[in-house]
This record gives sequence, C-alpha cells and structure tokens, in this order.
Amino acid sequence: MEKADIKSMTLPKLEAFCAQQGLAKFRAQQIFQWLHQKQADSFEQMTNLPASLRKTLAETCEISGISIRRKLVSQIDGTTKYLYEFADGQTVESVLMQYQHGYSLCISTQVGCRMG
Repeated sequence: MEKADIKSMTLPKLEAFCAQQGLAKFRAQQIFQWLHQKQADSFEQMTNLPASLRKTLAETCEISGISIRRKLVSQIDGTTKYLYEFADGQTVESVLMQYQHGYSLCISTQVGCRMG
C-alpha cells in the first residue's frame, strides 16, 4: 500500500483525509500546524496527538521533505551552493551570493535545472 504524502496536502485536503479516516476535524488543524508551523519531521513529535493516532499516521502516511545533500562554500567570496534532495531522490540547487548591498539567492525551481 502506498503511503499518503501528508505534508503536500492543503488544509482542506487534510481535513477531507481526516474525515475519511474517521477523525475529528480539529485533528487536521493540529497535524497541519505540526507540519507547517512547528516543522515536525516525524509523527512522534506531534505530542498533542494520541499515541494510537501517531502510530496510525506513521503506518498510512509519510512526511515528505527536503534535505541538504551537499553544501559548497567558495573560499574566494563566500558564495554558497546547496544541492537539495526531495524524498523521491530528485534534486534542485540554489546559490547564495553576498554583495556589498546585500545578498542574492538563486533557486532552481525545476528538477534537473542545474547551476553552472
């Protein structure tokens, strides 16, 4: 059985998902807050949910995320390049550059769009 990507759900979709699971509507708000405000990356962190619900969520859902696979910092000017990896193994990149007037951040928004 494929697990549901709970983090990608909007609040209305999460409410519908919770209703399908027979959960009270307020549970969707709690889960949404844990995922998007408190940045929880596991169901065990959601301590205001019953342990039985956390177990059920872990069995039926996944919390997709993004992790930093690689970070390179230029010794010349401090430019920092990041390679991010999604849960499905796809990657995107970004470059943070510092100038006298401030910072500039370039972010690739498409998988496969690599920086030079």
